[in-house]
Amino acid sequence: MENIIFDPPTRFQFTPGDYVPFKDREVCEKLRKISGKDLEKHANPDFNIKVMQNPHPVLIATLFSRIKEASENGKKITLILGNPEPETYIPLAQLINYFKVDCKNVHIFAMDEWADEHGNIAPETYQAGFAHSMLKYLYTRSTRSSACLFATFTTPPTRTSQATPI
Repeated sequence: MENIIFDPPTRFQFTPGDYVPFKDREVCEKLRKISGKDLEKHANPDFNIKVMQNPHPVLIATLFSRIKEASENGKKITLILGNPEPETYIPLAQLINYFKVDCKNVHIFAMDEWADEHGNIAPETYQAGFAHSMLKYLYTRSTRSSACLFATFTTPPTRTSQATPI
């Protein structure tokens, strides 16, 4: 764990790759800043959007129960998790520690869509990066995760991928 550097947070400037259909950076930044409530407002009556105020309890319970069940049954579990989710990862790590859940059969993939036009994935130090969030708020806070396999990849995974056992 000592050789993994994910702090201090950094910025990652990029141009979307050829496989991303929309590349207007100004429009993307404008859309990224829209609030959850504003996302629910639109002109299409056939399309419903509901932004949940707090999905974390359900996600925490689901992840913990699946990890614990796999540990108790000696089975492998593979999780592909979206990020950044400190509100989910911190209590999840606390539950894993409190109940002493063995994570040796846990394989976690951080879904990280941040990549440049050459297919280079954002580094673990990228402040908005999914790997950064997962390492900072889940992996380093769990005393039981040392045997866990952690990897990051971007879409499409066949084009750019990297897996790092830690």
